[in-house]
Parts: sequence; C-alpha cells; structure tokens
Amino acid sequence: VEEKLKEADIVKKAGIKVYGYFLVGVTWETQQHVDETEKHIFEINSDFIELHIAVPYYGTELYDIAKKEGLLKVPVVGQNYFEEATTGTKFLTPKQLTSWRRKVLFKYHSRPNFIFDKFKDSFTNRKNTLATIYIVRDPRNLIKSISNHFNKSIEDSKDFILTSRIIAGTKKDGGMKKDDLK
Repeated sequence: VEEKLKEADIVKKAGIKVYGYFLVGVTWETQQHVDETEKHIFEINSDFIELHIAVPYYGTELYDIAKKEGLLKVPVVGQNYFEEATTGTKFLTPKQLTSWRRKVLFKYHSRPNFIFDKFKDSFTNRKNTLATIYIVRDPRNLIKSISNHFNKSIEDSKDFILTSRIIAGTKKDGGMKKDDLK
C-alpha cells in the first residue's frame, strides 16, 4: 500500500490525473478490511474513483469459494452490481457492503477540495464552461438545460443523460459537440 501511495504522489506531481479503481467484498473480507480500503482511498486522493463490490461469476475461483461458503443466495448473472451487492462476505451482508459503498462514494465526492477541483477542471475551455454553468445554475433542471443548449427535445435530452457515456473534455478539442447528441 505504501508503494502505491508513493506512486500516486509521483504521478500527481508530474501533472497526470490519478484514477483509482478499488474492489471490496471478497468472501473473506471483514469490516476492518473495507475500512482500511476506505482509508487508502482518501490517502491516495485520486482525481476519479470507481468502487466495485466483487461479483463471483460462474467458472471463477471466487465463485467456487463463495459457493463453498454458502454466500450465493441469488444468481449473479443479470444483476446490476453497481446498484446492489450480489453476495456478501463471510462477515458482511450484501446490504452492508452496498451501504458502505454508497457512504464512501458520497463522502469522497462531497469533499470541498474535490468539488473545487472538479469545478476548476470544468472551466478550462468555453465548451466546458457553458456546460458547467448550465448545471450549476439549476442542477435540478439538467434535462431542460441540455435540451436548450443543444436544441433537442426534452425526451431526446432525457435519453441522452440516461444512456450517454460521453464525458466532456475527452475529445481532442476538449469537449462535446452538438453532433454528439444525434
């Protein structure tokens, strides 16, 4: 873990964004294990995090272990593991893991420094600035803002929000184009 903290620090000092991908919920993990993971998530202080709960897919060693331990209560195929844990551990229920994940994600993303950094990154070019202003002005009205900004129907804007994986600032010119909504 200490080595990973040093690596993250070196990468940040070089001006490169750090993306943290974390996995919890392996069959033997206890509350102490997931709490240590939480501590490391905040120590690394990534620019972006994904926090996954292990899924014991059929044919994997993890599946065999979970089956042997009696942790497979429902089939994992077809489950949306981003919403709910499919299995627990010997020491934590699926509900406890899901609750822990939500708590950590909220705590991480609601830190003032994290929010400030995201806003700072959003104002790097005109296109990002316009999108950020639309969202900040009335975040409850995001669908209408996208509809107005891109001259699309409310239904098309709603579909875009629910299905798009486009992230502003990833294209060569630094942002989304109106044609991206077509």
